[in-house]
Amino acid sequence: MNIYGRPIRRLFQRAVDRAISELPPHIARRLENMAVVVEDKPDPEDDPCGQCLLWLHHGPPKKKRGFDRTGVAPDRISIYISSHLALQLDDPELKDQIRHTVLHEIGDHFGTGEERRPKRYGRSIRRLFQQTVDRAMSEIPPDIARKIDNLLVLVEDWPDPEDDPCGQCLFGLFQGIPKTERGLDYAGAMPDRISIYISSHLALQLDDAELKDEIRRTVLHEVGHHLGFDDHRLEELGWG
Repeated sequence: MNIYGRPIRRLFQRAVDRAISELPPHIARRLENMAVVVEDKPDPEDDPCGQCLLWLHHGPPKKKRGFDRTGVAPDRISIYISSHLALQLDDPELKDQIRHTVLHEIGDHFGTGEERRPKRYGRSIRRLFQQTVDRAMSEIPPDIARKIDNLLVLVEDWPDPEDDPCGQCLFGLFQGIPKTERGLDYAGAMPDRISIYISSHLALQLDDAELKDEIRRTVLHEVGHHLGFDDHRLEELGWG
């Protein structure tokens, strides 16, 4: 029995079909023995909360297949309506998120690394992260905030594969020269950079309040690295 009506299912199916039709020809012709299916919600054993799993890929990636695939059932990509609707996106953002989901799972079908997957979340998700990052920065005590120098804090979709092979384990990354290690020749150096990764935070499957708190902790922890704080100082500030 279908939970969702035909208009919703039609919107999802059309967004899925459009995403597949937009694949570059050299990738599309490599699709093999694969079905993309729109389903109402995940199985409870896969997703106990019922609204956290946007997709699921069933089957071995192409690069891990053996020579004999005779009679083997197709790989299956499940796109879940309930989890996408729980994001509460408007129609264009929802279609964009469905597209992202489909392409992400086709990457799993090929066994493709994160660097080959689309790196794009909807505006609502990016806005939530950016506002939370800005709020965290504004709440840093003045005596610490005035020590911050030549620093950019960026919201990014995915970590680079060399930094995080699993793609969902690294929440933030500081790149640069901590203030405590800067010498007299530092003048003119490129800004330090803190990256806050959307994918890794969303993989925690937290509610909005918990997610914002986790983003805040990540921001403050990485700012601590910029300032050259050791673990003891980070713990002392509650930034550990």
